Amino acid sequence: MNQNQKNNLIHLGNIVNTHGLKGELRILTSSSDPEDRFKIGNIVFYDNGGDLIEMTIASKRFHKNFVLITVEGFNDINEVEFLKGKKLFIKRTKDDELMTDLIGYELIDKELGLIGKVESFLSHGVYESFISTYNDKTFNIPYINKFVKNIDDDKKIIKVEIPKEFIE
Repeated sequence: MNQNQKNNLIHLGNIVNTHGLKGELRILTSSSDPEDRFKIGNIVFYDNGGDLIEMTIASKRFHKNFVLITVEGFNDINEVEFLKGKKLFIKRTKDDELMTDLIGYELIDKELGLIGKVESFLSHGVYESFISTYNDKTFNIPYINKFVKNIDDDKKIIKVEIPKEFIE
């Protein structure tokens, strides 16, 4: 997979196992919007040693902390076993932001005001986090709706609502 292909993809999650006998895949998702990203008919990709292999989502459901999907053309557990451990991607749209696009944005907390700037990011597999420094202490804010309330690209600010414990 070349760098241009990587830049046009968003990591959806990892295929951690199969589920049942009918070819369902158990996905530990890193998407902040799994309802939209895993829509039936969406094209997803897995990396097969540098080659991107395309698959179409045929079904989706949620089970515990996982998204369970089937893909067109695979109807049996034996046909999908080889996908265990693969990373799953979707094409980036013009509305999607890469975390690297947000480096340098100011982090504004509702109660605390300016708490720093996005210095880098960290992927936890399930979600990404902004990394910043406040009063000489490095902290991270998970990039999920619970904490990240608004991103203003014009002003380059991210409005957040975090517990004080995050930065103390």
